[in-house]
Amino acid sequence: MTITRRAAGVRSVLRARLAGLRAAPEAGSTTIEMTLLAPIFILLFLLVVALGRVTVAHGKVQDAAFAAARAATLAPNASAAASAAESAAAQSLANAGVVCRSFSVQASVGSLAPGSTVSVHVNCTVGLADVAGLRLPGASAQSATSVSVVDRFRNSDSQAGSNR
Repeated sequence: MTITRRAAGVRSVLRARLAGLRAAPEAGSTTIEMTLLAPIFILLFLLVVALGRVTVAHGKVQDAAFAAARAATLAPNASAAASAAESAAAQSLANAGVVCRSFSVQASVGSLAPGSTVSVHVNCTVGLADVAGLRLPGASAQSATSVSVVDRFRNSDSQAGSNR
């Protein structure tokens, strides 16, 4: 007799649980959905961060090209202009915290006559592995070109600095 009472008690408990489930069939589904969707949202967020970092790196390379072109226009001769452009671009990228896997600067300086233009093209390959949390393989090649005008009132003598 105690077995039938116990079975009846178990049945009543099961019926009560089943009735509770029928009343709220969605109970706990939000937790499961968030558990499944959270990693997707986190990866999406990290991808946006990675794209933002690539965009910032491109802006820093553009700044380096501008600094290189300006430095080249201030140099006394063409060979010094190419050297000044490369060192200015490297310094600008280093100050900005951009680490290039490969780096090159091409300067078209011409005669450096007052009113002429100097064009500098900077290439920088930025690694993607340092992006927080993603460890992305590969690199992003960034390049920029800047043109600067040689000052019109520049003293074109080789003794430009000593005539003051």
